[in-house]
Parts: sequence; structure tokens; C-alpha cells
Amino acid sequence: NKSVGPDYIPNRVVKEFAHELAPIIKDIYNQSMKEGYIPELLKSSIVIPVPKINPPRTIENDLRPISLTCTIAKVMEGFTCTRLLPQLEDKLDPRQYARKNHSTTDALLYTLQAIYEAVDTDWKSVKGGVPQGTKLGVILFIVMTNKLFWEWNLRTKFVDDTSVLEIIPRNSISVLNNAAADIHNFAIEHNMKLN
Repeated sequence: NKSVGPDYIPNRVVKEFAHELAPIIKDIYNQSMKEGYIPELLKSSIVIPVPKINPPRTIENDLRPISLTCTIAKVMEGFTCTRLLPQLEDKLDPRQYARKNHSTTDALLYTLQAIYEAVDTDWKSVKGGVPQGTKLGVILFIVMTNKLFWEWNLRTKFVDDTSVLEIIPRNSISVLNNAAADIHNFAIEHNMKLN
């Protein structure tokens, strides 16, 4: 019962006629992977602004762009995710908690431990995000940003959200500006736009 994308094919049609459609979708997928080319329709989406809070106060901060992709593209994404994730498992940042055998609880416990160890200090966090709506988009974003902040011990990652913590001893200078500069340089180097 999910909303349809630009192909206007409901998910239930693909499920109901899976036996008939599977060979066709498989051929499109295999040819696409072989040629390194994805048909334009499969790359298109309908972007729906979904409120993060209700009612939204500002467009740029309180709305999340959700991409409704083609049903066939979702199926193909599923194939790719199934093949890609096992290859990435041992290469991902150990503090990326959005994966098998990791959870938000693990991220929270790690963060709480860091806070506990810094009871008498002041800390700050830096967060980042990516538009949501596709499985593969998030996985590829995780891969792309995987090395970002590896040198920061107090980091947690969950899908496309990253937090960097800093324990600042009394009479010391914060180096979180370095983290901001790292993000800025990373964005420029990878042709990404910060918001």
C-alpha cells in the first residue's frame, strides 16, 4: 500500500505477478549492471516533502524530502543491497551502528559511556544528514562517508547521522572547529552540498 513512483506501478502488482515479472526484471537488472547504465525512468523519482515536526515552521529545516522511486527500481535496489552489504560489512566504520548485530541501543550506550567518562566536562555534537527515501541511497552515502571522522575516537554513526563528541578539559581549547572544517573540505572534495 505504499505510494507509487513515476512509473505508476503499485507494489502489489509486482508482488501479485512476481512469477511473470521476475525474468523481465532480472534481465533489465543484469543488462543494467553489465552496461553500467540505468534507464532514465528508473533513476527518476517524485519528491514529497514530509514534515519532521507538525506543523513545520520553516521549509528548509522542518521538511524531509522523501523520494518515491519506481517500483522496478525498488526491486533492483533490493538485489543490489543484498549483494553489496555482505561485501561492506568488515570495511565499515566500527562506530556505524546501522547494520547487522548493531543498533541504536549500541550507539546510545557508546555515547553514554563517553559522557560518563567526561562527567565534569562540557561536550558538543555535530550532526549531518541525507535526504531519505531509498535503501541504496543510504547505503551508498554510508560508503561514501565511511572514512569521515575515523580519527575522532568519540564518534557515533547511524545510517546518515553522525555525531562527533569532544571532551574539553578545563582551560583547554575546543577542536570541534577542526571537525567542521573536515566536513566542509570533505563536502567540497566530494561535490556535496551542506545544509
